[in-house]
Amino acid sequence: MVLAVTACSSSDRPAPGERPESPRPPTHAPAPDVPAGTLGTNVEFGRLSVLNVYLLPDSGGDFRKGTNARVRFTVINRGSTEEALTAVGSPAAAAVTLHWDRSCDGTAEQVSRLPLPAENGVPVVPGASGVRHGPYYAELSDLRRDVLATTLPTAFTFVHAGTVTVAAKVHHPTSGEAPAPLECLDQVTEGGR
Repeated sequence: MVLAVTACSSSDRPAPGERPESPRPPTHAPAPDVPAGTLGTNVEFGRLSVLNVYLLPDSGGDFRKGTNARVRFTVINRGSTEEALTAVGSPAAAAVTLHWDRSCDGTAEQVSRLPLPAENGVPVVPGASGVRHGPYYAELSDLRRDVLATTLPTAFTFVHAGTVTVAAKVHHPTSGEAPAPLECLDQVTEGGR
């Protein structure tokens, strides 16, 4: 008598509480060449990289219902054609707006889109510091509930590529981790210029 034995790898097993026949949601590959020590989540979405996505409370507060928060991130277009980020969204906020200090004067104006030239990131004026985050972010206004989780689903919508949802890491003020400064914007407000 021959006994056939098959083994299942841990990736073939359902998660605790998951039924074996339920499909797993699609995942996006980690972005390559990401600097070590990033605070946030990194994903590749076609020829786009959405890097270091994390959520900070506005003005050093917390993530309570009715307050605002900021999503910090870096986007890079690795493709050969122009692209643009047109929206960032979250079911946890009443509204989300994009902000960009495109003239590097310390004021991040509300914008309808962030341009992504071919094989480049969002343009930064010459002489900017070159720190991890460019001078742009998404503002989550009027949180609909307290944010207590460690991640928050955040959707990034592009003109050509469509939408990708990223699990933005939630950073509470007590975490002790200081975010990288924004080019231009933080230099001016912190007296660096």
